[in-house]
Amino acid sequence: MNKQQYYDAVAAELAEDNTHPGLWTRAISEADGNPEKTKAIYIKLRVEQLSSSEIQKDFEKTKEEIKGNFTRAAHKSINPARAFSLGVAVLAAGWAAFALLMGLVSGHLDLALIHLIISSVIGIPAYLIGKKSTRNQ
Repeated sequence: MNKQQYYDAVAAELAEDNTHPGLWTRAISEADGNPEKTKAIYIKLRVEQLSSSEIQKDFEKTKEEIKGNFTRAAHKSINPARAFSLGVAVLAAGWAAFALLMGLVSGHLDLALIHLIISSVIGIPAYLIGKKSTRNQ
């Protein structure tokens, strides 16, 4: 889904008076009871919630694909060190992408960049170890 589709979904929810009670209560609280501010804050919070749940689904799908790759690698008698190292590298790359997207959605790019650096510190050596173990086969 793109961002416009999230806004369309929230507009439909509002038109049908089908808001999420907890989120609406939070919006009221943040708007200090102002009805127009409440609606604007609810829209912002709901779009963030929808986009972050979409990102989480993508992350879970990627995680399952990696798990499947490990299973196939085990059945093909691939060097376990290589499979593990490359899997860690792919997982670190996935985490970096997830952190960046979450940073964009939440506006906390500083934290996202920290996660990117940490993922790189883990992922790059893991990838290099995996490549080295391939040459040693």
